[in-house]
Amino acid sequence: MKHKLLITFLIFSLNIVNAGDTIGREYEHYKNSIYNILNFEDQKDILIFGSVALPVAFFIDEAVKKYAQEHGLYSNEMSRIGDLYGHRMGYFGVVSGMVIYDVAIRNSVENSVASVRLIAEGVLAGQIVIENLKVLTKRKRPNGSDTKSFPSGHSGGAFGLATCLNAIYGKKVGVPAYAMAVFVATSRIQDNKHHLSDVIAGGMIGTMIARGFAKEYKSHWRIEPEVTSSGLGISLNIRF
Repeated sequence: MKHKLLITFLIFSLNIVNAGDTIGREYEHYKNSIYNILNFEDQKDILIFGSVALPVAFFIDEAVKKYAQEHGLYSNEMSRIGDLYGHRMGYFGVVSGMVIYDVAIRNSVENSVASVRLIAEGVLAGQIVIENLKVLTKRKRPNGSDTKSFPSGHSGGAFGLATCLNAIYGKKVGVPAYAMAVFVATSRIQDNKHHLSDVIAGGMIGTMIARGFAKEYKSHWRIEPEVTSSGLGISLNIRF
């Protein structure tokens, strides 16, 4: 909880101080993001997928668990990678890589802040929803360690991160990021920490929430012509 409060404070500070937003603009930003998350047309593909996949997953949860434990999906070393990537260490690692990349290509500070903010909001909001659902559902983990099985937080975070990266960099980064999210989800089954239905539900929630913030993020991109002494070009402005 302390980490979440700290991240929330940092997001608020970035919004008000660095981006120069007013409270009114912040209200509109979050209101629009929530509307995007709840918009059926925007989320129709995920909801249709879930309406089929989740009932099937609940039905075959035990069979998938048995197969994973008897035959294994990955080695323990590989599964450990999935565990780390789907945790906050993985998020921090990705964000650090983004910052290093932006510095290397001399990207603007405003662009970098907007990208980091999208990931912070998209992933954090998903984790808050998932944590509250864990408390409500109280589903026991396959290994019996606690009652925080449904939905999977690692899966939600990995799919939320992939959705944000896809919005920022496009498919060249988004496709590998989604592949990594699938790996994280299946590694949680391998580790006997989650059922198949847990990781599907977590992935859906993480994707839907991050998609809502990503749509708001994209709506503030403005590409404009720019005339300079060296010729005609374009400028990319991001307003938050």
